[in-house]
Amino acid sequence: MRIFFSKSVPFSPSKDIASLKGTVILVTGGNSCLGEQSILELSKHKPVEIWLAARNANKAHEAIADVKRTIDLMSLDAVENESYEIQFGTNYMGHALLTKLLLPILLKTAEQPASDVRVVLLSSLFHALKNRAEENGQSKLANILYGQELARRFPQLKVPIVHPGLVNYDVVQQLTSVFVGVDVETGTLNQLWASTSINVLSGGYYEPIGIMNRGSKYTKNKKLAKDLWEWT
Repeated sequence: MRIFFSKSVPFSPSKDIASLKGTVILVTGGNSCLGEQSILELSKHKPVEIWLAARNANKAHEAIADVKRTIDLMSLDAVENESYEIQFGTNYMGHALLTKLLLPILLKTAEQPASDVRVVLLSSLFHALKNRAEENGQSKLANILYGQELARRFPQLKVPIVHPGLVNYDVVQQLTSVFVGVDVETGTLNQLWASTSINVLSGGYYEPIGIMNRGSKYTKNKKLAKDLWEWT
């Protein structure tokens, strides 16, 4: 806890997220604990629509049922199955493809007066694993590099990349033998901050909450980001 939150930006979703009136929001991984909690918090600020995307249709419907008492969600078909290994395909390729498909409407919306169009990408401190070939670390690094390049190529968008912290849920527990994480509500704060704060720097990688410049040396490699973009 002290490592991740000692210098964090003060942030309370209920007080610090301004009105989202007129805003359309898409949350990928909406069936996960972080995705669902983000939807619940964002819905309190009256966006026009919130779209929930998930790879598994059954889990998506379960998540919709969980939050239906608060908001009315629209489902989004998952990105089609790819030939890439599942971790890299889920964490990176699917989101890159979805961003590409949405890019025309994102750019068109950014032309409107006083627009604030954001693509918030979820990464992890696991991007810095020494063995970058490890599936999870590789995909998380790819999200950072892709976000940096997206920000450089489309300055009319805001593209923050966030690490939620070590959240106490199944995936993280499988990666660590001894683990004490934060609860889901706390784990959601950084991405909520990046989605709504006026202080977000496009292309920045943020650890909780709102702390920049803690990325590994690989996140400083602009050629690597460019090469990944062209490969993608």
